[in-house]
Amino acid sequence: MILSEFYIIFTMQKVIKGQAITDHLAENPKEDDYQPLHTYFPDKEVLFIGTMEDMNEKCSELRLFFDGASNSFGADIGAVLVSPEGKHYPGSAKLRFPCPNNMAEYEACIFGLKMALEMEVKDFLVFSDSDLLVHQTLKEWITRDSKILPYHCSLLVLANKFRSLEFWHIPHVRNVFADALATLSSMIQHPNELIIEPIQIHLQEKPAHCLVVEKSPDGRSWYSDIKKFFKTGSYPLGTDTTAKSFLEKP
Repeated sequence: MILSEFYIIFTMQKVIKGQAITDHLAENPKEDDYQPLHTYFPDKEVLFIGTMEDMNEKCSELRLFFDGASNSFGADIGAVLVSPEGKHYPGSAKLRFPCPNNMAEYEACIFGLKMALEMEVKDFLVFSDSDLLVHQTLKEWITRDSKILPYHCSLLVLANKFRSLEFWHIPHVRNVFADALATLSSMIQHPNELIIEPIQIHLQEKPAHCLVVEKSPDGRSWYSDIKKFFKTGSYPLGTDTTAKSFLEKP
C-alpha cells in the first residue's frame, strides 16, 4: 500500500548473454589478489612416452596395437600385430560380460599379448592410447581400483614371458586400426553357432569403371578400331554415315 501512490510497472528480467558478461569483466578487471587460471589438459603436449625419433628408430621391431570399446552394444576388443615389413595380423573378440572402458583396455592388451605368444614372438613394442594402462604397467601410477588390480597382475605375469617388451603411449589418432577392429566387433551380433570368415581387404589401384573394360571375344582390345582409324583412316565394318561425319569433324 505504501508504494501504491507511485506509478510502477513490473517487467520480467531479461537474460544476460554470456558475451555481455565477458565484455564487462574485460572492461573492469580486478587487480587485487589476481591469480592466473591454470588449465591442465592431459597429453596436450606429450602425445606419447618418448619422442618421434625414438619411435621411428624402434619400428624395426614387431609392434602391437590394441583398443577396447564399451558401448550400448556391449564390450569388444581389438588388437593388431604389425611386422617390420608392414604385414598386419589383426584379431578381435566380443566380451560377453559387463566390462567398463578401462577394463576393456586391459582385456584388449592381454588379448594382444596372447596373440604374440601364439606367434612365438619374443621382442616387440606395445602401443596404446590408454594413458592409465601405460602408466600403471610402467609402475608410474599406483593401481588402487579393486576391479583393475586383477587385470594389472595378470598383464605383468604375461609380460614376463617375453624377452623384451616396451609399452608406449600414443594419441588415439595413431591407433585407428585397433579401434576399428573393436568397433567392428561391437556392431556384429555373435550367436554361439556363428562362424565369421577372415575379412580380406584388397588394394584397388584403379576406379571400378576401369576394371570392367575387358578384351572382346575375338581377342582384340577395345581400342583396336580407334587405333586402326588413326593409322589408316579406314572405318570399322558397319560404321554408318552419322558416325563417319562425326569422326571427320576437325
